[in-house]
Amino acid sequence: MPQSASRSDRSSRTNPMEYTSTGDSSVVRTCVCGYEVVVRTSWTNANPGRRFRGCPGDNGSYCGIFQWVDPPMCRRAKEIIPGLLSRLNDQERQLNEYRQKILRKRL
Repeated sequence: MPQSASRSDRSSRTNPMEYTSTGDSSVVRTCVCGYEVVVRTSWTNANPGRRFRGCPGDNGSYCGIFQWVDPPMCRRAKEIIPGLLSRLNDQERQLNEYRQKILRKRL
């Protein structure tokens, strides 16, 4: 995953992309590859749950267009969210194990 929004800012000066102005910021709508950008969610520890726009990379191409949708998270959120996600994943895994045990007993 690209590291920062500044990368798209630099490339936007030299590459033909379609922008739509929304208030104070420009929103990339079409990447250099000609595809409509997609909104994805970062699940890294540095940006858990933070959405970004980027090239869909269809047909093996990827131009590297990247733009954050959400503002940066505070330090406390970055510390808490990964732990909460880990606990949720553990509980979902345990629930699936219980479901499998119940299904096996019914057979």
